[in-house]
Amino acid sequence: MDFLKKRNGSRLFFIEFPIPVVILALIFSGCAITLRPEFAGIPQFNKKPILRVGSITETVTGTWKIYPDSGFRRYVIEALNEPEAQSYFSNEMSNLMMNIDLVSDHEDDNPRLGNLGALSMVTLGIIPLNYFSEWNAEGEVEIVDQGGNVVAEYVFHGRASYEIWAFPLTMFALFGAGLRGEGDARALGKRSAHNFLNQIFEVIEKDYSKLAAYAGVQAEAQAAPTVAPPSLVV
Repeated sequence: MDFLKKRNGSRLFFIEFPIPVVILALIFSGCAITLRPEFAGIPQFNKKPILRVGSITETVTGTWKIYPDSGFRRYVIEALNEPEAQSYFSNEMSNLMMNIDLVSDHEDDNPRLGNLGALSMVTLGIIPLNYFSEWNAEGEVEIVDQGGNVVAEYVFHGRASYEIWAFPLTMFALFGAGLRGEGDARALGKRSAHNFLNQIFEVIEKDYSKLAAYAGVQAEAQAAPTVAPPSLVV
């Protein structure tokens, strides 16, 4: 079976391994994969909703911007559609509008993973290899009243990361990591979106009394103290 293919200029290199060898190698090799941030569910909101969902925009920078599905926006939208997240919102016209603007930066993993695969072959797969990738994000959340005035603004900075330790035989460990790569990417996006929204909702709860006044709602709790703009992991 073809295991590794890499194009270098006009030359294509590939190595073929018998299937029994591949099976044994996968059994006796392995890799450790770490995704950050950790996953956390969204808690149910127990106060009267004072928010509506507004615009959710994202600017993707770095070399990964060539991919149509890059960025975290779609995962944030998916998380906002979960029942727990929807408990923070209602469509009453007097509610405040929450707009989210993201800027995320990441370098394309494909060339770097190709180089890692080549290094695995050069070292005959006997030297453990490490691969680390990160996504940096910054942006802001604006809370806007019915008249279009910004009544609160929260700035965030954050990071998500993906790390692989491939152990001998590393070429098979990397092959196994590649098989689960798409699932890991989805998990990373979901974790990041949940983490982001949880921290947004935490601040909304702290500022509920102040925000409720702008929405014309009698707050059920005392006003929370003013807090510094949060640092949110995306």
